[in-house]
Amino acid sequence: MNFKLSRFTFDANQEVSLFGTDYDTKFTFTTFGFAAEPIKNWHIGTNLKLLETQVVKGDVDRSFIADVGILGRIELGDERHVLKPGASLSNFNAADPAFDVDSKYPIFARIGVSYEYTSSNWMVFDTLPAIAVIAQVDYEDDYTTYYRRSFKSGLELGLAKILYLRAGYYYQTVNEHLCTPSGDIYNPNAFVSAFTYGIGVEAPLHEITKLPIRLKINYARMMEPELINQSIEATNIYASDIFQSLTVRLDWKF
Repeated sequence: MNFKLSRFTFDANQEVSLFGTDYDTKFTFTTFGFAAEPIKNWHIGTNLKLLETQVVKGDVDRSFIADVGILGRIELGDERHVLKPGASLSNFNAADPAFDVDSKYPIFARIGVSYEYTSSNWMVFDTLPAIAVIAQVDYEDDYTTYYRRSFKSGLELGLAKILYLRAGYYYQTVNEHLCTPSGDIYNPNAFVSAFTYGIGVEAPLHEITKLPIRLKINYARMMEPELINQSIEATNIYASDIFQSLTVRLDWKF
């Protein structure tokens, strides 16, 4: 059995003006997680989340959200070839924002599978596999609206658990009032899609030495498609742009 407790705060970069004062909406997730392995190589878990939304300082709205998921591990002949199917349901308790009775939090169902290959017979530093490959596909559906569905796929090539090369593709249906520049006006089947790529660097000192430290640096880049509002006349919501992300993470296991 495993337990998890985490707290994460971020702002929406969305200012609200009240009585001449500007406020920035803030969200805080406090999550308690539990996971178990009732059947060998099959894990089931749940997250209980307290979402606190603050627009005006001192005025906090709270909602409880629950998620559940299952993840399996199937070895294809030996441990070098592993298939991992999984499924999850987010907000299965159908929680609504406490501050807006006309809105709903999305209820996401996800299903996917990944294939992992590890060259366990070709090692670096006696502990690191020279090559590791992960291929993954998943499908996501939002039950609270008829148009928000997506398909995602990705491929990762890891070299000695130090350098990672990544590529991906996603396809997502969008609101009937949104479409790509080549889409039809008021097309309820409008969609956006894009290819992504990235690179990652890791310092697995915990496997090379006895130091319980792991350093990860990840860079991702993609072209955001242009979205146009066709409700009255063609107006840009935002133009196409390059999305870039740089993440640095240091783990110390104790």
